[in-house]
Amino acid sequence: MVADFPHLMSPLKIGARTIRNRVLVTGHIPGLEEAGHANPAFIAYHARRSQGGAGLQMTGTSGFHHTGHANSGRGIDLTQPGVEDGLGRLADAVHAHDGTFLVQLGHSVATVDYSDIGRPLWAPSPVASQVLKIMPRQMTRADIAELVAAYGAGAAKVRLSGLDGVEILGAFGYLPGAFFSPASNQRRDDYGGSIRNRVRFALEAAASVRAAVGPDLIVGMRIAGDEKMAGGLDNDDMAEIAALLSEAGSLDYLNVVAGTNYDRIMRWEHWPASPAPHGLFAPLAARIRTAVTVPVFVTGRVTDPGLAEQILARGEADMVGMTRGHIADPDIVAKVKAGEANTIRPCVGANVCINQAVSGKPVRCFHNPEAARELEFAADKPVTRPQRVAVIGAGPAGLEAARRAAALGHQVTVYETSAQIGGQLRLWANSPFAREYGLSVDWYEQELARAQVPIKLNTRLEPDDLDQIRADAVILATGSVPLTVRELPGKSGSGISMATPADVLMQTAGSGARHAVIADEGGRRNGLAAAEVLAEAGVQVTVVTGDPAVGEHVDGTVRTQLYRFLLQRGVAFRPMETVTGLAKGKVLTRNIYTGDAGEIANADLLVDWRGNRVVSDLEAAARARFAQVEVVGDSVAPRTVQIATAEGADAARRIG
Repeated sequence: MVADFPHLMSPLKIGARTIRNRVLVTGHIPGLEEAGHANPAFIAYHARRSQGGAGLQMTGTSGFHHTGHANSGRGIDLTQPGVEDGLGRLADAVHAHDGTFLVQLGHSVATVDYSDIGRPLWAPSPVASQVLKIMPRQMTRADIAELVAAYGAGAAKVRLSGLDGVEILGAFGYLPGAFFSPASNQRRDDYGGSIRNRVRFALEAAASVRAAVGPDLIVGMRIAGDEKMAGGLDNDDMAEIAALLSEAGSLDYLNVVAGTNYDRIMRWEHWPASPAPHGLFAPLAARIRTAVTVPVFVTGRVTDPGLAEQILARGEADMVGMTRGHIADPDIVAKVKAGEANTIRPCVGANVCINQAVSGKPVRCFHNPEAARELEFAADKPVTRPQRVAVIGAGPAGLEAARRAAALGHQVTVYETSAQIGGQLRLWANSPFAREYGLSVDWYEQELARAQVPIKLNTRLEPDDLDQIRADAVILATGSVPLTVRELPGKSGSGISMATPADVLMQTAGSGARHAVIADEGGRRNGLAAAEVLAEAGVQVTVVTGDPAVGEHVDGTVRTQLYRFLLQRGVAFRPMETVTGLAKGKVLTRNIYTGDAGEIANADLLVDWRGNRVVSDLEAAARARFAQVEVVGDSVAPRTVQIATAEGADAARRIG
């Protein structure tokens, strides 16, 4: 209830506007826009979060100059003729739900490759980012003046659209931040050297925006509270910069995060994934707040309203970002106000949303199939003729299928072979980096109980057992299982036992091991999850993979933390090798490029990960007996949790 969240649910005055609560959805690109314009899907995505009660929202970085676009074809592009028309429709949609919405203006400097023939990267100084490694052209004074004017021109279009203001993106090494930092600004003119000089560009850009939008719209800036980069700006430096920004008078707020895209680690860790601490950037905002007179926002793994309330109550910030939380559940505020905060679908920090965006794809959520598909799901209505639905399998696909079918009004029964629901997701939650994923299983268990969906555990169905099931439709979500371990040459007499990652996660293998070798040819997280568990238990671990790097297919926001975790525990990486056989106490390898033989000595366990195989034993029998059969998730092909849950939802929507 609101009484339990007095700070979070209280209004906040920002400039000339009053925001209905302290809940922020920070700038992010949902990947739905069309040629730089706000189309119906983009509008529906943001309007859904306004409908759910978010106090303040904004676009992701929006282009305002022919240089510095975040990515070709992604995000709002204010240089496009008529862009304010779509933004006007967005304003109408958000305002219909009493929301407040800003457009974020961003220039990516030397951190995103927008270069082309006759179009080099522009930056304060010729300093390449550690990630992109493309040397930019140093901006001239004429370039600086051109960009300052472009900020104003972009802001003028926002005003014409009827939206509520502008955020200038100065975090992540974007243009104002690149001028702030001595790591990226080595100029010797009025825009470099002293802190006051390095802040000059940001002040000019903010003044240009303010002049364009007038006194009644909101103007803010997103900044790093600490770049966390050698030679960069720390929290005290940023507090000094924040004070200069605040006292100049053009800005109504400062929005604090951490990191810079000039740094190879912070490029990823400014989006902290599980198991990073929750609310980890709040202390940075608290220091900034002591130096300024404008409201200060903060974000960084604030995934539940209870933590947001604590941050506000401690005075660390005036508004709290819960962006990934709102991708997982756009109704956070509505549920808080209704006294149903316990029903919020949790953000578990899997960073599927971030990985999708970085890959240039539409945002998706680990377990919210509606995210960035709002137009599709808006047409869903309760059924007029409920069907009896049997869901076979209680992994992610089956759980979402059952939940969705029950919500639509069908009579649902779930059948599960094991003693617990969750399938492989529950298994992964046994690994250090996926423990929070278990919250997803807990949420599904709670929601199915609320919907009074019976779950028959310890029920293994054979084809003939289907005759006993009374159903109008069947959803097969029987999933997949690991491929069995290989019969390697030399196994007999080697003294080395073999197991799959699942065996390690189930604790049926690995106990007593001294040196485990992970043969990771299946990629993604499974093999490395076994490495996590074994390394945490003090086992010596060596990871062998034919890929150019260990964890090559793991999301970058997870990989940096995962490398740190494994390397700090002495895990050895052997990329570009494949396991060829065993000898006494040895795992034999071969370099995939040179063919050179190698060996790993003193091994007593080989964890063999090559992928999963589909479990489809019931499909033919089901199709012979039932009028409607839907096959979803890993039962179709082994893939990801987000695809499994989406297919489960879509199958439920097709029933009838």
